[in-house]
Amino acid sequence: MALTRKERTLGCLWAMACGDALGVPSSFLTPEQIKSKYGWIDTFYPPEKGHIFHDGLLAGEYTDDTEQSMALMNAYIRDKKVVPMSVVKEIIAWADRVKDKYASPLGPSTERALKNIAAGGDITVSGKWGNTNGSSMRIAPLGIIHGLRGSTLQELARDVALTDLATHNTRVCNAAATAIAWGVAQAMRGEENLDKIVDATIEAAAEGAKYGFSIPSPDIGMRIALACDIVRKAKDLSLIHI
Repeated sequence: MALTRKERTLGCLWAMACGDALGVPSSFLTPEQIKSKYGWIDTFYPPEKGHIFHDGLLAGEYTDDTEQSMALMNAYIRDKKVVPMSVVKEIIAWADRVKDKYASPLGPSTERALKNIAAGGDITVSGKWGNTNGSSMRIAPLGIIHGLRGSTLQELARDVALTDLATHNTRVCNAAATAIAWGVAQAMRGEENLDKIVDATIEAAAEGAKYGFSIPSPDIGMRIALACDIVRKAKDLSLIHI
Protein backbone atom coordinates (compact mmCIF):
# COMPACT_ATOMS: atom_id res chain seq x y z
CA MET A 1 0.00 0.00 0.00
CA ALA A 2 1.35 3.41 -0.98
CA LEU A 3 2.37 5.73 1.82
CA THR A 4 0.45 8.94 2.33
CA ARG A 5 2.11 12.35 2.11
CA LYS A 6 1.88 12.67 5.89
CA GLU A 7 3.51 9.27 6.39
CA ARG A 8 6.35 10.17 4.04
CA THR A 9 6.88 13.48 5.82
CA LEU A 10 6.95 11.89 9.27
CA GLY A 11 9.10 9.04 7.97
CA CYS A 12 11.71 11.48 6.72
CA LEU A 13 11.79 13.42 9.98
CA TRP A 14 11.88 10.30 12.16
CA ALA A 15 14.63 8.73 10.02
CA MET A 16 16.62 11.97 10.17
CA ALA A 17 16.47 12.03 13.97
CA CYS A 18 17.18 8.30 14.35
CA GLY A 19 20.11 8.39 11.93
CA ASP A 20 21.46 11.40 13.78
CA ALA A 21 21.23 9.58 17.12
CA LEU A 22 22.84 6.43 15.68
CA GLY A 23 25.80 8.49 14.52
CA VAL A 24 26.48 10.13 17.89
CA PRO A 25 29.07 7.62 19.23
CA SER A 26 31.05 7.55 15.96
CA SER A 27 31.13 11.31 15.50
CA PHE A 28 34.70 12.55 14.91
CA LEU A 29 36.19 9.05 15.13
CA THR A 30 38.27 7.42 12.40
CA PRO A 31 37.01 4.21 10.71
CA GLU A 32 39.64 2.28 12.68
CA GLN A 33 38.50 3.76 15.99
CA ILE A 34 34.84 3.02 15.22
CA LYS A 35 35.61 -0.60 14.37
CA SER A 36 37.76 -1.02 17.48
CA LYS A 37 35.26 0.54 19.90
CA TYR A 38 31.90 -0.53 18.46
CA GLY A 39 32.32 -2.88 15.55
CA TRP A 40 29.18 -2.42 13.45
CA ILE A 41 26.89 0.23 14.97
CA ASP A 42 23.31 -1.01 14.75
CA THR A 43 21.90 0.30 18.01
CA PHE A 44 22.07 3.47 20.09
CA TYR A 45 25.11 4.26 22.22
CA PRO A 46 25.90 7.34 24.29
CA PRO A 47 28.94 9.40 23.29
CA GLU A 48 32.18 8.85 25.14
CA LYS A 49 32.64 10.94 28.27
CA GLY A 50 34.28 14.24 27.37
CA HIS A 51 33.18 14.12 23.72
CA ILE A 52 34.16 17.39 22.01
CA PHE A 53 30.58 18.17 20.92
CA HIS A 54 28.14 15.63 22.36
CA ASP A 55 29.32 15.05 25.92
CA GLY A 56 26.36 14.32 28.20
CA LEU A 57 23.88 13.14 25.56
CA LEU A 58 21.98 9.96 26.32
CA ALA A 59 21.89 6.90 24.09
CA GLY A 60 19.28 7.54 21.40
CA GLU A 61 19.31 11.33 21.83
CA TYR A 62 19.66 13.34 18.63
CA THR A 63 22.02 16.27 18.18
CA ASP A 64 22.27 19.77 16.80
CA ASP A 65 21.82 18.30 13.30
CA THR A 66 18.17 17.51 13.97
CA GLU A 67 17.61 20.56 16.14
CA GLN A 68 18.85 22.94 13.44
CA SER A 69 16.56 21.18 10.96
CA MET A 70 13.68 21.99 13.26
CA ALA A 71 14.87 25.61 13.45
CA LEU A 72 14.73 25.73 9.65
CA MET A 73 11.23 24.25 9.73
CA ASN A 74 10.08 26.84 12.26
CA ALA A 75 11.35 29.67 10.07
CA TYR A 76 9.61 28.28 6.99
CA ILE A 77 6.33 27.63 8.78
CA ARG A 78 6.29 31.21 10.03
CA ASP A 79 7.31 32.92 6.78
CA LYS A 80 5.85 30.47 4.22
CA LYS A 81 9.08 30.92 2.23
CA VAL A 82 12.83 31.00 2.78
CA VAL A 83 13.92 34.27 4.38
CA PRO A 84 17.69 34.11 5.06
CA MET A 85 17.69 36.42 8.08
CA SER A 86 14.75 34.55 9.57
CA VAL A 87 16.73 31.31 9.36
CA VAL A 88 19.64 33.06 11.09
CA LYS A 89 17.40 34.31 13.91
CA GLU A 90 15.96 30.83 14.47
CA ILE A 91 19.43 29.28 14.69
CA ILE A 92 20.62 32.00 17.09
CA ALA A 93 17.55 31.51 19.29
CA TRP A 94 18.09 27.74 19.29
CA ALA A 95 21.80 28.09 20.11
CA ASP A 96 20.94 30.32 23.06
CA ARG A 97 18.41 27.77 24.38
CA VAL A 98 20.86 24.85 24.25
CA LYS A 99 24.09 26.60 25.23
CA ASP A 100 24.25 24.55 28.46
CA LYS A 101 23.44 21.27 26.68
CA TYR A 102 26.33 21.14 24.22
CA ALA A 103 30.01 21.87 24.67
CA SER A 104 29.67 23.86 21.44
CA PRO A 105 26.23 23.97 19.77
CA LEU A 106 27.43 25.58 16.53
CA GLY A 107 29.69 24.18 13.86
CA PRO A 108 32.70 26.24 12.72
CA SER A 109 31.13 27.70 9.56
CA THR A 110 27.89 28.69 11.27
CA GLU A 111 29.65 30.11 14.33
CA ARG A 112 32.05 32.16 12.20
CA ALA A 113 29.22 33.54 10.04
CA LEU A 114 26.95 34.43 12.96
CA LYS A 115 29.75 36.28 14.70
CA ASN A 116 30.32 38.24 11.51
CA ILE A 117 26.61 39.12 11.26
CA ALA A 118 26.47 40.11 14.93
CA ALA A 119 29.36 42.49 14.29
CA GLY A 120 27.41 44.17 11.50
CA GLY A 121 28.62 42.02 8.61
CA ASP A 122 26.71 41.72 5.33
CA ILE A 123 24.53 38.60 5.23
CA THR A 124 25.32 38.11 1.54
CA VAL A 125 29.02 37.58 2.27
CA SER A 126 29.02 36.28 5.85
CA GLY A 127 28.93 32.69 4.60
CA LYS A 128 31.55 33.03 1.86
CA TRP A 129 34.00 30.76 3.69
CA GLY A 130 31.47 28.08 4.68
CA ASN A 131 33.16 24.73 4.11
CA THR A 132 31.56 22.30 6.55
CA ASN A 133 28.37 20.25 6.60
CA GLY A 134 26.00 22.45 8.60
CA SER A 135 23.87 23.41 5.62
CA SER A 136 23.53 19.80 4.48
CA MET A 137 22.70 18.38 7.89
CA ARG A 138 19.67 20.65 8.33
CA ILE A 139 18.32 20.79 4.77
CA ALA A 140 15.95 17.78 4.67
CA PRO A 141 12.80 19.80 5.57
CA LEU A 142 13.29 21.88 2.42
CA GLY A 143 13.35 18.67 0.39
CA ILE A 144 10.07 17.64 2.00
CA ILE A 145 8.43 20.96 1.13
CA HIS A 146 9.57 21.00 -2.49
CA GLY A 147 8.80 17.34 -2.93
CA LEU A 148 5.22 17.91 -1.83
CA ARG A 149 4.95 21.02 -4.01
CA GLY A 150 6.23 19.28 -7.12
CA SER A 151 8.90 21.95 -7.58
CA THR A 152 11.52 21.81 -10.30
CA LEU A 153 15.16 21.19 -9.44
CA GLN A 154 15.92 24.80 -10.31
CA GLU A 155 13.28 26.08 -7.89
CA LEU A 156 14.59 23.87 -5.11
CA ALA A 157 18.23 24.86 -5.76
CA ARG A 158 17.36 28.55 -5.50
CA ASP A 159 15.71 28.00 -2.13
CA VAL A 160 18.65 25.94 -0.90
CA ALA A 161 20.97 28.79 -1.86
CA LEU A 162 18.82 31.22 0.12
CA THR A 163 18.85 28.87 3.11
CA ASP A 164 22.66 28.60 2.91
CA LEU A 165 23.24 32.28 2.18
CA ALA A 166 24.20 33.53 5.65
CA THR A 167 26.37 30.63 6.81
CA HIS A 168 27.38 28.33 3.92
CA ASN A 169 27.34 30.52 0.83
CA THR A 170 29.80 28.45 -1.20
CA ARG A 171 29.41 26.28 -4.25
CA VAL A 172 30.49 23.11 -2.50
CA CYS A 173 28.02 23.57 0.38
CA ASN A 174 25.18 24.51 -1.95
CA ALA A 175 25.97 21.48 -4.11
CA ALA A 176 25.87 19.08 -1.18
CA ALA A 177 22.73 20.55 0.39
CA THR A 178 20.93 20.64 -2.96
CA ALA A 179 21.81 16.99 -3.58
CA ILE A 180 20.34 15.93 -0.24
CA ALA A 181 17.23 18.08 -0.57
CA TRP A 182 16.53 16.84 -4.10
CA GLY A 183 16.99 13.22 -3.01
CA VAL A 184 14.45 13.79 -0.23
CA ALA A 185 12.10 15.44 -2.73
CA GLN A 186 12.25 12.36 -4.98
CA ALA A 187 11.33 10.09 -2.08
CA MET A 188 8.50 12.41 -1.09
CA ARG A 189 7.08 12.03 -4.60
CA GLY A 190 7.01 8.27 -4.25
CA GLU A 191 10.24 7.24 -5.95
CA GLU A 192 11.41 3.97 -4.38
CA ASN A 193 14.28 3.04 -6.69
CA LEU A 194 17.44 3.94 -4.78
CA ASP A 195 19.60 4.05 -7.92
CA LYS A 196 17.25 6.60 -9.48
CA ILE A 197 17.29 8.72 -6.33
CA VAL A 198 21.11 8.65 -6.23
CA ASP A 199 21.31 9.61 -9.90
CA ALA A 200 18.98 12.52 -9.16
CA THR A 201 21.24 13.72 -6.35
CA ILE A 202 24.25 13.77 -8.68
CA GLU A 203 22.32 15.93 -11.13
CA ALA A 204 21.20 18.16 -8.27
CA ALA A 205 24.75 18.66 -7.01
CA ALA A 206 25.68 20.20 -10.35
CA GLU A 207 22.70 22.56 -10.17
CA GLY A 208 23.46 23.58 -6.58
CA ALA A 209 27.08 24.29 -7.47
CA LYS A 210 25.92 27.21 -9.62
CA TYR A 211 25.33 29.24 -6.45
CA GLY A 212 27.75 30.72 -3.96
CA PHE A 213 31.41 31.66 -3.69
CA SER A 214 34.14 29.37 -4.99
CA ILE A 215 36.57 27.79 -2.52
CA PRO A 216 38.97 24.85 -2.99
CA SER A 217 36.74 21.79 -2.80
CA PRO A 218 35.91 18.43 -4.40
CA ASP A 219 33.15 17.88 -6.93
CA ILE A 220 30.18 16.69 -4.84
CA GLY A 221 28.53 14.78 -7.69
CA MET A 222 31.73 12.84 -8.33
CA ARG A 223 32.09 12.13 -4.61
CA ILE A 224 28.55 10.72 -4.49
CA ALA A 225 29.23 8.53 -7.52
CA LEU A 226 32.52 7.30 -6.05
CA ALA A 227 30.95 6.46 -2.69
CA CYS A 228 28.18 4.48 -4.38
CA ASP A 229 30.69 2.67 -6.59
CA ILE A 230 32.70 1.60 -3.54
CA VAL A 231 29.61 0.21 -1.83
CA ARG A 232 28.26 -1.55 -4.93
CA LYS A 233 31.55 -3.32 -5.55
CA ALA A 234 32.07 -4.40 -1.96
CA LYS A 235 31.13 -8.02 -1.30
CA ASP A 236 31.69 -7.52 2.41
CA LEU A 237 30.93 -4.05 3.80
CA SER A 238 33.36 -4.66 6.66
CA LEU A 239 36.20 -4.60 4.10
CA ILE A 240 35.44 -1.06 2.93
CA HIS A 241 38.33 1.32 3.56
CA ILE A 242 37.92 5.01 2.79
